[in-house]
Amino acid sequence: MKPRRSTKRTVASPTRDIVSGDTSSDMDTASNPPAPSGKGSGTGHGETNLELDVEDVFDTIVPAEKNEQSYARGKPKKFQMAQIALYFHLPRKDAATQMGVCETVLKRRCRRLDIRRWPFRKLKCLEEKKESLMLEPESFERQAKVEQVELMMDLVRKNPNFALEQLFQAFAFS
Repeated sequence: MKPRRSTKRTVASPTRDIVSGDTSSDMDTASNPPAPSGKGSGTGHGETNLELDVEDVFDTIVPAEKNEQSYARGKPKKFQMAQIALYFHLPRKDAATQMGVCETVLKRRCRRLDIRRWPFRKLKCLEEKKESLMLEPESFERQAKVEQVELMMDLVRKNPNFALEQLFQAFAFS
C-alpha cells in the first residue's frame, strides 16, 4: 500500500459579522493569518478557519474496507487461446467458474481471440457421433471413422469457428 501523503488545506468560510452586517471572506481578510490552534477557531474578524485533512474526509465518506476491496481482485486475468481451449468440453458458464472469472469476462476474452461461439455443443455433437460409432461392430471402416471424428474434434479445439457442416463435407462423412 502506498504511504499516505498529508494534504491539509486551510479553508476560509465566509461568515456574517453580526454587528456591522459585513460579509467577509478569505479575499478581503488575506492579511489575517490563519489561527495557529487549527480546527474551528476564528480569527475574530468574521472568518472561521477550518483545517481539513482531505484523506480523513475521504476515509469518512468511503470506508477503508471498500478502498482495499477494489484492489483485492488484482490485475485482470489474460487468457490465451491454449488456456481457454482446455475448457471447451464444458458449458461456458462452468468453464468460467473453473477459470475463476465471471462468464462476461470469458465472453469478452473470447471475442478478442475471435471465438464467435463457445464450441461446447460442436464438441458434444462430435463426441456423441464417436460414441455411436463405437457401438457398431468393430471393423476397419469404423476405426477410420472414429479417427476422422477425433481429428475433427482436434480441429474444433484449435479453431472453434469451424462449422460442423464444413468439417463433415471435408471428411466426406455421412
